[in-house]
Amino acid sequence: MTSKRKRLNLKEKNNVLEVDEKERLSVRSLAERFHVGKKQISEILKHTEGIRKMWVLNSNENLKFRKTETSENDEVLMKWFRSARAKNIPVSGVLLQEKVREVGESLGLETFKATNGWLEKFRTRHNISLNRFMAKKNL
Repeated sequence: MTSKRKRLNLKEKNNVLEVDEKERLSVRSLAERFHVGKKQISEILKHTEGIRKMWVLNSNENLKFRKTETSENDEVLMKWFRSARAKNIPVSGVLLQEKVREVGESLGLETFKATNGWLEKFRTRHNISLNRFMAKKNL
């Protein structure tokens, strides 16, 4: 049995924004067209800028926004990851886990554990592939 609730992915949210720009429909009409609730459409319209930014930065169109308990942790780690990648430093999963543990301690997250499951979810959230970075290190 499928769930009654539908969560739009990044591509669908971008489509909502495009339809809103072009057709200027009401929240109710958009909700009916995309088969979701009015609250979800309102939230999408409220966070237009953030959704557009994620659409440009992230090619993972199936991404669904879910807030994590450690979103601040993620932001700091992504800044570090981008700077390491810009400097052509090979980044492995283990290195990411070590770095996020350091960041977690500095932010006072005592119960945070950088498990392999966390790493996989982090990579999915941010559309990160470590294979090409590891290949440089192994050459």
